Amino acid sequence: MTPARTRALALLTGIALLPAGLVATSTPASGVENTTTVTFTGCDIRTERELPTTRIGDNFSWSPSLRLRHPSPVRTDSDQRIAVSLGDFPVERLGLGSAGLSDVEVYVQVDFEHSDGGASAIHLAYRPGSVPATGTLALGEGEYDVYTPSTSQLQTWAPLGIRFALYGTDAADTRHERFLKCDPIAQPRSALTVAIFDPAAKASLRVSPAAAAQGSAVKIVARDFAPGETVTAYLGARKLVAFTADTIGAVAGIVKVPDATKPGTQTLKLVGSANGETAAAALKVLGVVPSAAITPKAVKRGTQATLTGAKWVPNETVKAQLTLQGKSKQKGKKAQAVTAKASTTGALSKKFKVKKSLAPGTYKVAVVGLASGRTAKIFTIKLK
Repeated sequence: MTPARTRALALLTGIALLPAGLVATSTPASGVENTTTVTFTGCDIRTERELPTTRIGDNFSWSPSLRLRHPSPVRTDSDQRIAVSLGDFPVERLGLGSAGLSDVEVYVQVDFEHSDGGASAIHLAYRPGSVPATGTLALGEGEYDVYTPSTSQLQTWAPLGIRFALYGTDAADTRHERFLKCDPIAQPRSALTVAIFDPAAKASLRVSPAAAAQGSAVKIVARDFAPGETVTAYLGARKLVAFTADTIGAVAGIVKVPDATKPGTQTLKLVGSANGETAAAALKVLGVVPSAAITPKAVKRGTQATLTGAKWVPNETVKAQLTLQGKSKQKGKKAQAVTAKASTTGALSKKFKVKKSLAPGTYKVAVVGLASGRTAKIFTIKLK
């Protein structure tokens, strides 16, 4: 091979020509593997790479069976080896005539787009020996070294484009060159997902929304726990729910704020089981305002009245405190306490006897949940 051709090949592939066979023969570590059919459109074959006028035949589509294999999970900032197989290419597209070629060299570049906005160009080299005039050219499995990103992620590999350079000699010892180039795929789809984790990164937690009412739910997203470990969520000292970190140590899920959580800023914390690593975030708990009423609004002392309400914590004990307003010259007690248990739906409905010993007058009524601290708006009733 001439020095000029060697330089041209390096521009396409970034690799030097190796002996017959593929670029590498070792097998990547166990990991993820997938085979998918990818359709490249706007493909053409040229005898000179940069001259469209040297195109052979019409534009065409090529749908190879692309197989990828990549170690997973793997560490950030590490060298890995990806295996790529492209299946067969229809030889008729090369326009070789009736004799085919010998001493064939093929250099392939496959471009990929990643979910983090990055891209990779995989270079493969083949020496199949000969190529027939008809049939297929087998582009078997080749391997290429890649470097992983510096942040934990589930990195996708979406095929974006392909091109190759083919060199060979015919029976008359004439050297032939063919160049394939296809249009980039407008909306590339992921063909493989690789788990990349950072064992040195400190675990982090995001909570959304940052303020939530008692009994509602928040979404949590955490990163950089140990892959596969159990991660338990706590609100304050109260244990809530456990999750399993995925292959990159990430956790995503829903956490319910307990109905009886005291209103105010609380600490939502995740604790990993492997080494006790924690990640925390502030959560502002908003108190739910329940409703309460006593009917009738004008009650004769010594008779029955009914305490009703809604939006209380299910099965919570609720206390209604009746207190005489202002000063009164009337004889009798000035206060009465009534307790009731909320239903499983948080509703109140309890009949109680108004004490005959109470002094007549206007009473203010304060109703509060003993466990949750939920407090209804103060209202008044009259006792006759």
